[in-house]
This record gives sequence, C-alpha cells and structure tokens, in this order.
Amino acid sequence: MAECTKPAMPGSGVCPGQTTGRVILDDAVALVRGDRFLSYDFNSSTLTNWGASKLGSLPSGAYGGMLPQLLFRGLPGGFTGTSTYALLPFYTPQAAKDILKGNKVVEQYDLERPPSDRELVGIHTQEGCKKVSEDREHFRVMSQAAIRNCTDGHDFMIGWDEAKRHDHRSAILHKVFFEEGFEAKASKFFSTNTAHLIKQNSLKYAKTTRILETHLKTQQGFKEHVADWMTKGSAYEVGPEADRIYHALNKTGSSTGDLVGDCIGMGAPVAGNLTQQASLLIDLFLSEGYEQYRERIVELAHKDDATSERELQGFMFEGMRHAGVVPRLPRVAANDITIMDGARGPVHIKAHQTVLVVTSKAAMDPVAFPDPQKLDPHRPFSAYNLLGHGLHYCFGAKLVGCSLAATLREVFKLKNLRRAPGRLGRFSTVEHEITGVKMMHYLDANAKESPIPTTLTLMYDE
Repeated sequence: MAECTKPAMPGSGVCPGQTTGRVILDDAVALVRGDRFLSYDFNSSTLTNWGASKLGSLPSGAYGGMLPQLLFRGLPGGFTGTSTYALLPFYTPQAAKDILKGNKVVEQYDLERPPSDRELVGIHTQEGCKKVSEDREHFRVMSQAAIRNCTDGHDFMIGWDEAKRHDHRSAILHKVFFEEGFEAKASKFFSTNTAHLIKQNSLKYAKTTRILETHLKTQQGFKEHVADWMTKGSAYEVGPEADRIYHALNKTGSSTGDLVGDCIGMGAPVAGNLTQQASLLIDLFLSEGYEQYRERIVELAHKDDATSERELQGFMFEGMRHAGVVPRLPRVAANDITIMDGARGPVHIKAHQTVLVVTSKAAMDPVAFPDPQKLDPHRPFSAYNLLGHGLHYCFGAKLVGCSLAATLREVFKLKNLRRAPGRLGRFSTVEHEITGVKMMHYLDANAKESPIPTTLTLMYDE
C-alpha cells in the first residue's frame, strides 16, 4: 500500500502500485495456464479429431482470435469475411484501423460498419430462383472483389452485371474455347485420363480385389493433380490444342493480365466443381435406395452410342439435383423489392440485403420436377437451374455433361464396384444449416473441414 502508483492517464486503469499490478497480471496468467480446457484437455481424445482441428482453424486476419469464428458461425450474413467489426471485436473502429495501418494491411480489411438488419433471405422455388437470376437490375453478383484478389486486380466477366459488356466478352471466349467437336474431344480426354488414373491409383487387396480412392490423387498431391487434370491437362495431352488456344487468346487483343484473369476465372471453378461433383455422384449412385439407377448406369457405361450417352448425361443431371455441388448462389439486392417465390408466396427484400438463390431447394421443387425424388434421365436439360440462369449461366456448361458422363462411365465399368467396408467407404461429413439450407462440409484425412470430399474409398474386382 505504500508503493507509488501509476500516474492517472489513458490505459492506466485503477492505477495500482507495482506489487498489486504484478499480482493481478500473474493471477490472469495462472488462470489461463491452469485452465484444463486450454491445457491437458485440449487434445483430440477429449475434443475429437474434428473438434481439435476446428479450434486450430482460426479465421484469417483475426490475429489468433477465437471470438470471430463464433460471430461468423452464429450470425451468418452479419459480417463480410474481412470485416474489422468481427475480426477485431475488442477494438474501437478507429483503433482497429490504426493497428492495421501500422501493420500495413489495412487495404485487406473491410472497415465499413455492417448494417444491423440484414438477415440472409432464401429463394427456394424454381420460379423464384429464375426471377432473381434474370433480374440484373435489382440483383447483383458479389464475386468480383474475390476474383480481383486471385487475378492481381483484373476483372472476369462473371462479376459483371452489364449485359453488353458481359455478352461481348463471353462471345469472344466461347469462340476461343468451344470449337466444333468440343464435347467429343472433352469426353475422350476425360475417359482416357480417368481410366489411367484409376489404374495408377488402385492398390492390390487380397487376391482379386483392388481398392480406389475416388479423388484419384497423384503422387504430386491432390491440389496439383486437380490443377493439371482439369485446367492444364489438355495442354499437356494435346499440344496443338493448347497452341491453338494460346494464339486465339492473343488475337483477342486483350492485355496479358486480362487474359490470365480469364483463364483463372474459367479454370478455377471448373477444377473445383467437376472433381467435387464427380465424387458426390459416385457416392450418390452407390447409396441405398439408388440400386435400380446404379444397375442402369452400369449398363450404359458399357455402351458408346449417342442414345446411351444422352441417357447417361441425363442421370448426371438428375444426380446433381439430388447431390449438387452448388447448393445456393448469393446475390445482393440493389433496391427494395418483393419477389414471388412460387408456392411460398411473396418474399420482401431490402436494399443491400444478401439473397441466396437456393438451387438445391429449387432442384426438388415438385412444380418444376414432378415426382422430384425419382431420377428420370429423360427430363429435358432446359428444365434444370443447377448451372445458373440468365446472364450468369455457367460458362463451362458445355463441359459438365460430357466430362462427368465420361468420368462416371470409367468408374462404373469396374467389375463389382462397391464401397470399402466400414468408415472407409463413407464420406465423413459435418452439416451446417443457413436459412433452412443444409450445407455439407467434408472432413479430410486430418478431420479438417473442407468443401472438397476426399475420403471415400471404393473396391472392385479384377
């Protein structure tokens, strides 16, 4: 009590003496060091592998903070992913800005105060989803900022809502990539490489059985393989084709940066979506309740006529209805508007509110798809909204049907294809729900959440 105290100034708190201040600090440190949840109970045996992995995966930009993860999870849509209000919640806005300026990273954060009344809105019917997708005046895409981060500041057409600008660029790129006979070439490429990868990555098991991991990873690793297989593979396999595309892109007159942005903008979604969708379809057709469809797919896999190809692609799109890779597409409302969401009635949306075009719900809409639980491979392709609609209909749509059909044809040609016993033959998943939409995350070999399914193992006979 006789010691001098800290002078009264900002940050000095209760102005204790030296001993009292040290005791308070030591007590706080002891509480943390002695907390069983942060010490001997902080392990996978207590928390499970998933829990331990979850606690080790903190939000980027939070400087190790755990609270931002709770805010993002508990208030979906309440903050942007780089909002200082969520990532640095214990600082005033000005203090957070000053800290980030001092660290020279302020341009990587969103400093705007988030609105307090912007809950996510879901549009669930086929009718409503099409209305939102077609209405470029009231509903805008949100992806351009993320695209610029990947392309060193260059735009890609998927982030443009101006029809004239978008359509002009789209026409140029369609002419470059989708030349005559594209589907046949793509089908041959995927068939050849899938068969090669199955053979390369199958392991002998007992006398007559082989074992296969569905992500078909190479010795170089899964990420490198995806990039090679889906975006650069054709360049390695077909030199003249890569040369043709290279010169055709140069002739467009665009800058090198814009051309690289175009290639990334087209290649990255294709690489992720096709590999993930193929895995989901294989898992679906091997599931209980889909036996009759699987038998027919096996029959079609051994045929190569046009009628069988059409039916096989029909099964691909029907499978995507039941297990689609993109369960919803985000849009942001430019103005206050009311949308008639089919049988659900009117949905009132405020300006700047985030709207989820829930394609997974629309895909099971009984109005658009009578008897939606049944897989009917003869439904018209025009009935589907799985690849977007309107201005931002998927650029690579011509690739989807032929590539997935070719991939699954090679997989289901395998004799007595089946799941491996036990957990090896199933995906490990975690389910999240946002505005009534179930979002599936997959656990990798280390139990870390990922949007990419990688843990399913299959068996087949020689």
